[in-house]
Amino acid sequence: RKLPPELVRHRIEYTVPENERHCPCCGEVMQPFDAETSEQLEYYPASLFVIEHVKLKYACAQKCAEKPVTAPGPDKVVDKGLAGPGLLAWNVIAKFCHHQPNYRQEDIFAQHGLEIARSTQCGWQATVADLLEPLYKRMIAHTVRSAKLHTDDTPVKVLEPGRGKTREARFWVYCGDDSHPFVVFDYTPNRSRDGPEKFLKGYKGYLQADAYVGYNRIVAGPHVIEVACWAHGRRYFFEAQDTDARAIELLDLIRALYRIEDLMRPTIADARKQPLEKRAAALAHAYALRHQLRQAQSLPILATLKTWLDARVLDTLPKSPLGTAVTSVPDPAVQASV
Repeated sequence: RKLPPELVRHRIEYTVPENERHCPCCGEVMQPFDAETSEQLEYYPASLFVIEHVKLKYACAQKCAEKPVTAPGPDKVVDKGLAGPGLLAWNVIAKFCHHQPNYRQEDIFAQHGLEIARSTQCGWQATVADLLEPLYKRMIAHTVRSAKLHTDDTPVKVLEPGRGKTREARFWVYCGDDSHPFVVFDYTPNRSRDGPEKFLKGYKGYLQADAYVGYNRIVAGPHVIEVACWAHGRRYFFEAQDTDARAIELLDLIRALYRIEDLMRPTIADARKQPLEKRAAALAHAYALRHQLRQAQSLPILATLKTWLDARVLDTLPKSPLGTAVTSVPDPAVQASV
């Protein structure tokens, strides 16, 4: 496969010595006319280096009594700190993106001949967090302007000092729409509904989430419309098929809905690749086509699905795996309206 064109390339030319390229026919020295190029991927190991900031001092050549003038120094992320912005950024990325805890980074720094304590790294990360907070709040402000939001939560183990064990907290993710393409996270110490209610205060639009009851009060009013998730509804039928073969019928209907969605994915992906000045119009056109496709092909499947669900309510035990799945599936009428 071709390597990405944005990678830096270093060209190395290989030549044939002049005394080895005489033409066997006429004896003339053969001249280059073309070349074969092959690519090899290489890697520069991570390394530390030192930047010397030299502030020149100036004084009057006549040795006047005026004080010398010193050139201003660079702005620093950490006042009087040792780490430059690149090192700070990498320290944060290594910890939170690459899951390298501070004690491991401490060992890596030691391999470079430096002692940088994990406590120092904690201070770096706290400083970076404080500096990024305005950007984070700006991203939230843009995200909640979306016409549709996706949200979900995931548990995270938190070590609480003094307890000697962890407790379970939550990270909530909020994904904006195409006009507000941000993904932001909100931390809460537990799974209380207060977290999403505070984050979504004043939000107006569609909210796509799972069936967590904490969203019920948010979508109870006229401003937030709940959009259920087929993946969450489907999984109960997938689990129920082992005890009731009728679940396979519903899985086939949902699979048909997914196939229809797949038809439009290339068109929408191409629209997102358009230049910024054309992207909005291209996406609007792609979404209009998808809406037409859904009305023509998905709507009949949803009608069949609703008839099937209504029948299962009458002939399935409510506490059985299939009965539980039936009560958890998204309302087809709501899905059709969206």
